[in-house]
Amino acid sequence: MLADLFSLMVHLRPAPVVARVATRMPRLRSPIADWLRLEIDVTAFLAGQGAPVVAPSSELPPGPHEADGFAVSFWRYLEPDPDRCRRCGDAARPARRPADLPG
Repeated sequence: MLADLFSLMVHLRPAPVVARVATRMPRLRSPIADWLRLEIDVTAFLAGQGAPVVAPSSELPPGPHEADGFAVSFWRYLEPDPDRCRRCGDAARPARRPADLPG
């Protein structure tokens, strides 16, 4: 398990894939499937522009999927880099205007 705060995140070893199960997020974002679809679309766009974001999985369809009543999405696993702390501005640089983003 990588994290369990608003979503349970599990590295699906040995694959370079992280499963993210929305456990508490549906209370904050509803309908959760729409939110996850937008999140996947935006991060895929940013990754395609060279932004330092974790991209949706290319090993599995990123989703969102439903399993036992939970929304699940799949993301690329990256080894943690203790010397680098990402900031929101890092990811936002490639998009010049919010209108450039999908969704």
